[in-house]
Amino acid sequence: MSALFANPVLVVAVTLCGTALLGILFLIHNHLRPARLRDSIDWKRVQAFRGDTYRPLVRLLSGNDYEFLRRLPGYEPAIANQLRRERRRIQRRFLNRLEMDFTQLHLVARTLVRDQEQDRPELVLALVRTGAEFRLNLFRIRLGLALEPLGLPALTPRPADSERLVDAAIWMQAQIKFLYAPAAVPVAG
Repeated sequence: MSALFANPVLVVAVTLCGTALLGILFLIHNHLRPARLRDSIDWKRVQAFRGDTYRPLVRLLSGNDYEFLRRLPGYEPAIANQLRRERRRIQRRFLNRLEMDFTQLHLVARTLVRDQEQDRPELVLALVRTGAEFRLNLFRIRLGLALEPLGLPALTPRPADSERLVDAAIWMQAQIKFLYAPAAVPVAG
C-alpha cells in the first residue's frame, strides 16, 4: 500500500479521477433532483410553447459574426471577447428556458402515452430516446459554453447541436398533438 503513495503521479491521477467522479455524481444529483420536484404539468407553459422562438439559439452558436467583426476596421479582440461573454449569457438563458419547456412537453407526452388504452411500445421507445438525446446535446452545449473561454475548438458548441435541441422539443409537441387528438369516430352507414 505504501508503494502506491510513493508515486506522486499516481496519487495525483487517483485524486483527480476521484474528484472528477464526485463532481459528475454531484451534477447528476443536482440535475435529477429538480426533475422530481417538477412532476406537475404547467399547462400554460405547454400550450404557449413555440419552437421557432428558440431558432435564434442556432444563430447565436454560429461563428459568422466573429468573422465579420474581424474584417471591420478598428477591430480589437476585446470586442469579440465581450460579444462572446454576452452571447454565452444569452445562450444559457435560452437553454434554461428550452430545458424547462422540453421537460414539460416530455412529461405531458409520457403521461398521455401512459394513459392510452392501447400500448404503444414504439412511441415509448422514441420518447425515451428523444429525451436522452436532448439531455446529451444539452449537456454537450453547456459543457462547451463553460469551457469556451479556454479556446478548445473541439469542445465549442456547434449550431447543429442546438438545432437538434429545438427539433426535439418541436417533435415532442407534435407527439402531444397526435396523442391528444380525439380518435376518429366511424360514420354509421
